[in-house]
Amino acid sequence: MSSTQQDFFASLIYIRSRILQGREHIILQGRLSDGRNYGTVQPYRPRFFIPAAWKSLAEEQASRLQLDMTAHTEEVWHNMAGTSLLRISFPHIRQLQTMHRSLKQESIPCYEGDIPVTQQFLIDHPIPLFYRFRGVPVPGERVDIRFQGVDLVDITLEEEPVEAIDPDSARQSGGGLPEIRTLSLDIETTRDGKILCISLSGKPWNDCVLMLDRGLATLYPPDPPHKEPGFSILSYADETALLNGFRENLLTMDPDIITGWNVISFDMAVILRRMDQLGVPGDLGRSREAALFTPGRDDFPDMADLPGRLVIDAMKLQRMSPGHFDSYSLEHVANRLLGTGKTEKFQSHSKMRELELLWDENPGEFARYCMEDARLVLKILDANGLLEITFQRSRLCGTSLSRSWASIHSFEQLYINRLHRMGIAAADEDSERLEMNESPGGTIIFPRSGTARRVLVLDFKGLYPSIIRTFQVDPLAHAQWRCAGAALPQGYASWSEHLPDTSPWIISPNGAGFSRTGGILPELLDRFYEYREKAKKAGDANAAYAYKILANSFYGVLGSPGCRFAGSDLATSITGFAREILYWSRDRAEEHGFQVIYGDTDSLFLIPPEDTADSELEPRGSSFARWLNTELADFIREEYGLVSRLEIEFESIFAPLFIPPLKSVSGQELRDMLESAGLDAPQGRAKSYAGIAHEPAAFPSPDARLVIKGMEAVRRDWTGLARRVQEDVLKLIFSSASREAILGYIQSTVEGMEKQENYQQLIISRRLSKPASGYRESAPPHVRAARIAEDRIQPDRPLKKIRYVMTGEGPRPVFPGENIPLPVPDKQWYIQKQILPVLESISAAVDWDLHGSCMRRYDPGGQMDLWQ
Repeated sequence: MSSTQQDFFASLIYIRSRILQGREHIILQGRLSDGRNYGTVQPYRPRFFIPAAWKSLAEEQASRLQLDMTAHTEEVWHNMAGTSLLRISFPHIRQLQTMHRSLKQESIPCYEGDIPVTQQFLIDHPIPLFYRFRGVPVPGERVDIRFQGVDLVDITLEEEPVEAIDPDSARQSGGGLPEIRTLSLDIETTRDGKILCISLSGKPWNDCVLMLDRGLATLYPPDPPHKEPGFSILSYADETALLNGFRENLLTMDPDIITGWNVISFDMAVILRRMDQLGVPGDLGRSREAALFTPGRDDFPDMADLPGRLVIDAMKLQRMSPGHFDSYSLEHVANRLLGTGKTEKFQSHSKMRELELLWDENPGEFARYCMEDARLVLKILDANGLLEITFQRSRLCGTSLSRSWASIHSFEQLYINRLHRMGIAAADEDSERLEMNESPGGTIIFPRSGTARRVLVLDFKGLYPSIIRTFQVDPLAHAQWRCAGAALPQGYASWSEHLPDTSPWIISPNGAGFSRTGGILPELLDRFYEYREKAKKAGDANAAYAYKILANSFYGVLGSPGCRFAGSDLATSITGFAREILYWSRDRAEEHGFQVIYGDTDSLFLIPPEDTADSELEPRGSSFARWLNTELADFIREEYGLVSRLEIEFESIFAPLFIPPLKSVSGQELRDMLESAGLDAPQGRAKSYAGIAHEPAAFPSPDARLVIKGMEAVRRDWTGLARRVQEDVLKLIFSSASREAILGYIQSTVEGMEKQENYQQLIISRRLSKPASGYRESAPPHVRAARIAEDRIQPDRPLKKIRYVMTGEGPRPVFPGENIPLPVPDKQWYIQKQILPVLESISAAVDWDLHGSCMRRYDPGGQMDLWQ
């Protein structure tokens, strides 16, 4: 192997720090573009900053504490207020922590002394996920190639070190992007925690199941169907041999990422515990060190550390992504995302017993079940692009892959990187904090209740990021205003007044000021939006989405106490500008003849003038949106001397749209109330509406869909019966169904309930935060149901979730698949507690007393007829 320096293109998968021979070293591992894995050991001196005026005291403390401190007097550093700082460094993190504690006790301000050493390294050396370096390669023992004493001096995109590498330019200058190899695993165990089999699935390897010997062929199924490829079966005499076989296969496969469903807290935790108990070497990574499982505590999750590899829990990725699932079991998510997938063949309360039976009677199907879990995880990650989005977030923020979804960590990494380019260090998290109060949230223009025949919805694209870009809302820009001691210009009574564009300051509606120049976030977001548009044009949906969710996270981070840069002045400046813009837009809409019936944060709901033909809705809405953007740009230029980054778009048409009143009333009662009060509509429920949504360009659209927000039909704490009744009745109302048709539907629903049709929709599903025995006697219904369930079926472990129905005797658990008769539901309870309440909330959508008619029919006395 050559002894001269060579250029390499690599991925950075794993980073950690180690003290070797009394010095801090950073270990970087990943894969080269030629497919080989690599490792580098980089010497590094941890550092933090102090006011330069305290240099002598720091040197005295270092001498007294016998610390090897270096003061980097040749460098120029400042804090955000402009005070001169001194960077001091140490041979390893323990010495740094000793000095940091000592100076804190002396009330000396410290900067970045609380940042972990690997994060310090990535701030000082902003290495993206894919990067270039130059070094002298030597053969490795547990890695294909290693580098010793290599300086990372040739990091790609030196001017833009935290942005994504363009794949095309990367290929032109030295091969394609390094491949990141992902392996999915799943284990099945006995009830006492012994491992029966381990499935491994992923490219470029052949899928295999490692299992205790049950006399199966080496390929299963022997004649696999076309849509379900077979997999290898590797049999072992006992669990020790099985785990040794797992170790050998894992080291041979050499994945960069290991994933699975709850893979850290269960699969890896069990594997590492059994390896330790049985004396099997735990060196599953790319070093001789044993893999380590660390139980979570407080706000820190469980961790599995396999040196050189990254373990990513697919279930946690799914929880962090947009959208919500009623259950995060693998079966439920697979069926929801993939449409088809794993059937819920085992009940959670008896899964262990059923698996034991399958193991005894059909070990081949047991192996197939284990393999199906591993394969489904990869299909889910492929379907929603979550791994690719994880890579994109790491590339954008300069974070390690393991921390790429931590919003505050990502923001701070990104922001401090930018501060350092300006020679500025960030204060410790507990120093120089802005005041933090509760954020007021989004602005509401309180809705007018009732049913509107046609409603146009206009929506600001990325309102909060656009406000940051337009009005320079930024921690550094705010610090410059605070530290300048700016005085109000002559003739101005308060900071809440708009200042002329000749002023160096921009004042938000809450009175906080920002410098017109020098802000970091506005410039970052400008580039993010530019790159997002490029990604969209290139068809890279995952990259475009990564830019979007990162930009949208900035407001939340600036209002979070966990972020060192956060403060109420920043968060309320954003919401204050949003309120001003929403109200300004409302006034312009009303001047143009629109009736504004609702507004929420970034959206306006407008009723067009009555003489607007259906064919004119799209051109009128689009024309108004274009005019409003032009007027808003003029307003911001004239009032603030700024260029507007705000854009409102004509998003959809509702025809019709129903907003429920604050107090549930019938349509007739609503009209009577309006007439007596001389009003056109009473106040409606904010964030609650239902309607038929159409695409503006295709109105009326054949693909129009029912949209429900904030009502019972979209809340998980209601039964499927209640959700279905509300959805179906709304569809009937919106299609102008007759009173008889609506009441007939309700009648048939009640009759179907009596016949136990759609029984699944009567089942109530709840989670238990602790074992049922841990609740008091006066427990809620789901706990009482769980106690009955545990007494009757003796589950493998305390129930975490219970499914039950309400009967005449109270809550009773449901045991599908247990050959236990289904409990008989209490019809009257479901009518009174589920059907009638959801009808009450939409009764005002018709011009007759829907709720009252049903109440009379289903009154416990039963004297009145439904059709009266």
